[in-house]
Amino acid sequence: MIFLLYASTCHPQIKYQGDGKIGRGGCHQVALTGQVMIVDFNDGSGSVVSDKSGYGNQGRLTGATWVGGDSAAYGMALYFDGVDDSVSMALSDTLEFDTSASFSVSIMTYVNTFAGSWDMPLEKGSGYPASGWDYEWGATSQTSVISDKFSDTTVTFVSQPVLGQWVSGVLVINRTTQLAIPYFNYVQGTARSIRGLGSMVNATRPLAFSLPSYHYKGVLDDVRVYARALTPLDMDNERMNRKRHLCYTK
Repeated sequence: MIFLLYASTCHPQIKYQGDGKIGRGGCHQVALTGQVMIVDFNDGSGSVVSDKSGYGNQGRLTGATWVGGDSAAYGMALYFDGVDDSVSMALSDTLEFDTSASFSVSIMTYVNTFAGSWDMPLEKGSGYPASGWDYEWGATSQTSVISDKFSDTTVTFVSQPVLGQWVSGVLVINRTTQLAIPYFNYVQGTARSIRGLGSMVNATRPLAFSLPSYHYKGVLDDVRVYARALTPLDMDNERMNRKRHLCYTK
């Protein structure tokens, strides 16, 4: 799971170690560039979910519950009941990616049971005939579907769902190599070719957490969007710092 905290808010108790256990440690800053949305859920109350990236990609909460302590990966998080809870982020050009734009998305989730066959902790369009991308945490696998207006490509994070512990899912869309690359707990999965995939711009569909009709049941923490393809070195740095229980910075 990613802990990309600011120096001013760096939390001394880092609870995610990649094995669902609790750990403690000091703070260390590792710069990660290109972030266009940073949602750490440390608002802790109210109906607004803020964006710490500086791009103003905040959202509005409906029904989801703020949680902290051992219920969060660190700091605060949001619990979704799998029935009618959701968060809708603002429409923004910084979250739209055309045929020339690489990008990466990372989330942290904790799930005990599923609300349906496919729960969506995050969605930005996706699914023919729409364009966009999503995360689909299902009873049989955990995947991402990326699509233009003509076809879908499914990328698998893990073939068997992992329950009862915090996990990270990082989706890398690299338009230079024409690959969609999944990382589950920072371990690279099977890349899929996206050669020929068109634009994933969907200017009428905001990014959302817990999609209506595909509601997510579980806790969501530290969601980030990067306007670049994260590299294997980025993943190595994050994994090593996580094992050392270190904080990250913007």
